[in-house]
Amino acid sequence: MEMAWNMGDNIFGGMGEPTSVYLAGNPQIFTAVFAVIIAVGVVICLFGLKLVRILSALIGLSAGVCIGIAETSVFGLTGLQALAVCLVFAVILAVLCAAVRRFGAFVLTLISTMGIVSSFLWPRTWIIAGVCAAVSLLMAVWSVIKTEAVVTVVTGISGGLSAGTSIAALIGLNEGNWWISYALSAAMALIGIWVQF
Repeated sequence: MEMAWNMGDNIFGGMGEPTSVYLAGNPQIFTAVFAVIIAVGVVICLFGLKLVRILSALIGLSAGVCIGIAETSVFGLTGLQALAVCLVFAVILAVLCAAVRRFGAFVLTLISTMGIVSSFLWPRTWIIAGVCAAVSLLMAVWSVIKTEAVVTVVTGISGGLSAGTSIAALIGLNEGNWWISYALSAAMALIGIWVQF
């Protein structure tokens, strides 16, 4: 698990060399990226239930690409074959998520809850990763039974967390004052859930 976490740090943390030099020299891009994240987070927070088919299709598309990449890696496919496999998985999963509402809610809840729980627990060990996966799976199964209620809560929290942490980062309050970003996120999540209900 530590190896997987370090690989993620190397990919995203390694953006520290040329990318952060580029972003540091272009504060407009930095601001624009956070503005887009805030806007998308607010939309998900306030209208997640109404947009459940679109959101689940987008998450299905992303998950399909990830599954396709895993399959191409396992079978050693490259080039156009790898691209075709990724495209097929992405389209199939996106269509299934959009067409079958409960399946879409399951996938949306599973992946969104994994992101929410991971942002709080930071799964650097297999045990914590297992806890994150178990909580996510439990919520996803519950979303099949109580679709509206679970999707409302999950999208409210997910959108609020994205928007709140991005607002804190944009105005420079996340350095050393991590609780401010969580307080903003909690306030936005509560507003989003209240609006959706």
